Amino acid sequence: MAKPSTRQELVEYALRRLGAPVLEINVADEQLDDILDDTIQHFQERHYDGVIRTYLKYEFTEDDIKRGT
Repeated sequence: MAKPSTRQELVEYALRRLGAPVLEINVADEQLDDILDDTIQHFQERHYDGVIRTYLKYEFTEDDIKRGT
């Protein structure tokens, strides 16, 4: 399947992933709009510019110190 390019295509994709039309998904259009807005806001807050800030722990060894790293 192609990537959803509009808001409505994304809603339809989400409903299919939940099992529609085989299963009856009982949510109002307003609920779909709300959760989509929340999802986009969550993504923008935590994955701005496609980057995730991560901290890594590294133990320096004698070799690192000798190399000047």
